[in-house]
Amino acid sequence: MDEFAFRRGRTYGTILIDMETRRPVDVLPDRTADSSAAWPDQHPGVEKICRDRGGSFAEGGGRALPGVPQVADRWHLLHNLAHAVERTVARHHKSFKQRTSQPVDIGQDIDERPKNTVESRRIRERHAEVHELRKRGLTINQISQALGRDRKTVRRYVQAATADEMLRARPRWRATVLRPFADHLEKRWRGGCDNAAVLRAEIQALGYTGSRKTVRRFLNSLAESGSHPLPLPEPPPPVRDIVRWIIGPSR
Repeated sequence: MDEFAFRRGRTYGTILIDMETRRPVDVLPDRTADSSAAWPDQHPGVEKICRDRGGSFAEGGGRALPGVPQVADRWHLLHNLAHAVERTVARHHKSFKQRTSQPVDIGQDIDERPKNTVESRRIRERHAEVHELRKRGLTINQISQALGRDRKTVRRYVQAATADEMLRARPRWRATVLRPFADHLEKRWRGGCDNAAVLRAEIQALGYTGSRKTVRRFLNSLAESGSHPLPLPEPPPPVRDIVRWIIGPSR
């Protein structure tokens, strides 16, 4: 027993199907308990009522055949299960998406080997010079005078145990107009976005008034310093796909 639409959303009846032959045997003009109770009275021999969870079918079958078992058919069981699983997956889908798209820690490098650029070679040479002089016992001031470098620059090289630490560090950026947005740009760069136009639009909303060319130069400096943008996280699979994986046939 199941409802049958004569006119979807307006007029419904009841369709009766023989579960052994899987063929319809009758159609009732409505889906009330009275109609569901009247039909078995006129057609003796019913041994089991297979129905959905509709209350009128349960009531009608119970009145007409009180001792006959009532069961749910396989289609309705799977249909109800699919709806329940879909609601559960949809409720947790946002959390799953947050987990999937969570940005990787900025301090983490996918590939710690910097590009073999002129700038990277120069940084390695400076790092070796500074640490060689440091091993000889020279102070930061003495190294600064010997190499003709600023004391702050020498101190950064001294504090870096390896040249790779200098290469992974964010390059200094002198564009005053861009400096307040450098952290945002670096985070987005490491998150996989290297589109200067998109990033400029983002920081414009935060108050940036400079040009796209300035943003592009900053991104280029990140690339030259050995930074590597992380791959963009893939979006989570659609809810329907997850539901199908859960309740679909096993392979």
